[in-house]
Amino acid sequence: TGASFTGNTAPGLLSEVDFGLSTTTNALSAKSVVTLESVLKDLDRLYALGWIKKNVYKKLREDLKDAVYTKKGKKVFDKDDLRDILKDLKKQRGKGVTEQAYRILKADIEGLIKN
Repeated sequence: TGASFTGNTAPGLLSEVDFGLSTTTNALSAKSVVTLESVLKDLDRLYALGWIKKNVYKKLREDLKDAVYTKKGKKVFDKDDLRDILKDLKKQRGKGVTEQAYRILKADIEGLIKN
């Protein structure tokens, strides 16, 4: 058997993945775990690549941090805030954010919404 992984990766970049094995079908599944920290690291890397303008980068970073609050000792995301961030990101698509950066961040933020 073999395994293949594709996606957004770089030396020193850590990604968290949950693996599951179905006891009925013996099928292996993998699900990427998206955290605030992983999204901020992607954002930093995309900015370093020049794919995001400085003013957009700073606002996204601030908005992402503001979308988190603590409930019963656990980090929780305000889903409405995350949806607003997605709307703002879409407005910057092709202007302050390249298409590649847009797609990566969109997938990241949608992952946070699903958590």
